[in-house]
Amino acid sequence: MKLKKIVTVISLSLVLFANIANAESIGDVSTLRGVRDNKLQGFGLVVGLPNSGDRGNFASSNLKTLIQKYGIKVPTSVRLSSKNIAAVVINATLPPFAKIGQTIDVTVSTIGNAKSLRGGTLVATALLGQNKLVYGMGQGQILVDGVSAEGMDGSTLDINTSSVGRIPSGGTIERELSYGDVFSGKTITINLNKSSFSLASTIQQTINKKFGIGTATAMDAGSVQVVAPSETSKRIAFISKINDLDLSIPKPKAKVSVNSRTGTVMITGDVTLSPVAISEAGVIINISEQQGVSQPTPISGGQTVETKSSQVSIKKQQDNLKYVTKSASLKELVSTLNSISTSPKDLASIIQLLKSSGSLNAEVEVI
Repeated sequence: MKLKKIVTVISLSLVLFANIANAESIGDVSTLRGVRDNKLQGFGLVVGLPNSGDRGNFASSNLKTLIQKYGIKVPTSVRLSSKNIAAVVINATLPPFAKIGQTIDVTVSTIGNAKSLRGGTLVATALLGQNKLVYGMGQGQILVDGVSAEGMDGSTLDINTSSVGRIPSGGTIERELSYGDVFSGKTITINLNKSSFSLASTIQQTINKKFGIGTATAMDAGSVQVVAPSETSKRIAFISKINDLDLSIPKPKAKVSVNSRTGTVMITGDVTLSPVAISEAGVIINISEQQGVSQPTPISGGQTVETKSSQVSIKKQQDNLKYVTKSASLKELVSTLNSISTSPKDLASIIQLLKSSGSLNAEVEVI
């Protein structure tokens, strides 16, 4: 019987070297409160499409409004109808401390039934923040990676997405954001990218070791408050020094992430298996624990200690096919399940069963 090959990617992080902590800087694992990206959005028109635009009146009516904006009167009896235009939504990201006149990339997406934006040009469009103020203007030639084609019989061919395009440096910043809160007051607040009591404590200790006791105070698992110089230039230099401080990242907690669609498995931290026996989709898994004794040599001065190790046996039975193997870790378990053509769905179910039974000592995430 020909078995469908399922490719499973195993990515191990801090498994072989679980007792060695990662060395990263504070700036790598945190951000400064009040300093963040802001999303901008606008609605406009794309013109110059080669008959691949909207097939309705919505874009045409907006084109009429745009023309009248420039003082050109369009008689009410004239009905603009063109498949060379498309109504679109424009998205962009305003980075922190961006200045007027600087440029940003914009993404353009159709909101009508346009087939493709290839060859189109975005008409100058205001980019607004959530407060309805204009922070930028978007305009320019659209680059499209996808291809869309339609035959005479109505058949279509789509490669990637041609209804979404981008304009590199197509947005110009027209308004700056104020970051006065960062440079006012006696303190600044460092927010962790991922909440962790251990990491917050480590950051506090690292800063206090460098600048003195009382400089930093961990407020909770997600933030650390730091006393900072009041002068702007000194505060900027102080923040830079803090971001460059190296710290030992605490050992990550054991976690297994499974993609149920592709069968991709990512394992981080120390993942251990406890005794259990399960059966799922024709696969029988038995995990047992073996005890042993570590006997030191007579002249070593050591003590005899009891050791434990897990042994995993897998058996798959389908018609006349029998496959039996043994492994000792979750990595080997997943590799073996992959080698006997376990589907991504079954693989996810098996890992969830191991977790629910208490055998898998790790957090499990199925996406």
